[in-house]
Amino acid sequence: MSVESSVRKKANGEGGGAAPRGRERGRAKRDLRWRAVLDAAAAEFATRGFLGASTGAIARRLGLKQGSLYYYIPSKQRALELVCQLSTEEMLGGLMEIVARNGDPVEQLRRALAFHMEWLGGRRDYCLTFLRERRHVAGPPGRLLADTARRYERLFEQIIRAGVARRRFRADCNPAQAAFAGLAIANAMGLRAHRQGAALPPGMARWIADLVLGGLLRGGKSASAKD
Repeated sequence: MSVESSVRKKANGEGGGAAPRGRERGRAKRDLRWRAVLDAAAAEFATRGFLGASTGAIARRLGLKQGSLYYYIPSKQRALELVCQLSTEEMLGGLMEIVARNGDPVEQLRRALAFHMEWLGGRRDYCLTFLRERRHVAGPPGRLLADTARRYERLFEQIIRAGVARRRFRADCNPAQAAFAGLAIANAMGLRAHRQGAALPPGMARWIADLVLGGLLRGGKSASAKD
């Protein structure tokens, strides 16, 4: 099941289970339309912020009447919750695949940071909405969002702890602080580029990985610095 399907089903209270082929095709079309609605919402939030956005403006981006939009989302609050939920689930799913491959912690951390930067660069509107507007998500959706984001951060911690255990990283490093610092640097660079209307510079992921690894590796040098 796609991330879009998962988010849509949770939003609409749909159950799971197998579906006939015709229903699967119909579901795929609904997922595409659902994603288009969330893309439009993310673009509106990224441009105007949550407080300046409106369901009317989201509908205009889609060429819909405002009343038709309510078939997909009941309010701009729910739209924000779903955009942020889709963002965190995409990120968590991709990072879990990287962690599941195991391997050398140094290269694994490089791949994880590269994935994070790829998401920041390729999902501009979702990136800006999640990083700047998620403070407006409260209650149970806010707690779910915070939990998913924390699980994502803990996967970075897991990679770093494995590096310490395998004597690839310094024994005196704090995995939680190192993970937080690496993600904070990456997010800040992503936000800076998007605010300037620029693409993330080529090699940015490698530069950030070198910076983080420079403080983690035994001897204080990143892998590329040794080459």
